[in-house]
Amino acid sequence: MIECSVFGYLEEVDCICNHLRLYKRTDRTVNESIYSNGLNTLLVSEESDGVYLVSRGAPDRNKNRMSLCSKVQRSRIRTLDTLGMFLSSLGFELVRRGTVTSTVFEKGPAYVEISRYAPEESGCREDKKTGGYHLVKVFATAENAYDGEKILSKMIEELEDQVQLLRPSIK
Repeated sequence: MIECSVFGYLEEVDCICNHLRLYKRTDRTVNESIYSNGLNTLLVSEESDGVYLVSRGAPDRNKNRMSLCSKVQRSRIRTLDTLGMFLSSLGFELVRRGTVTSTVFEKGPAYVEISRYAPEESGCREDKKTGGYHLVKVFATAENAYDGEKILSKMIEELEDQVQLLRPSIK
């Protein structure tokens, strides 16, 4: 599947949550680990229903795109115990580990995810780096980028007054 997404940020989330109150809402807290081998990045997400490995392809280089479009593959894995060693044997190194709290609003095939990251290292104050902001990701998954962007454009229109979304600059 192709995921088309745009990003923004908010300091206060009450307004957008009120605006999206009629949508299907899911709150969750997950432990995430990011691994990289220089070229590829993998996300390991420990969720309440299992452990998932998420790989994302490079974004589509089409300069006419209004969003970042890339292939996303999400696979459930059986064990976390030996995953670090396995990824290390493939040349991946742990880049970052932490907890992400997120609220996801769903409307048909479009999603709005409001999240906040807390690093695992004790004594580290992430709020100093982020200024207390929440990341807002608006995304849709579809069979192709054209359909994904069509779905996404309707959602972006709805959110125009709520959040400033940043358009990608592909060079």
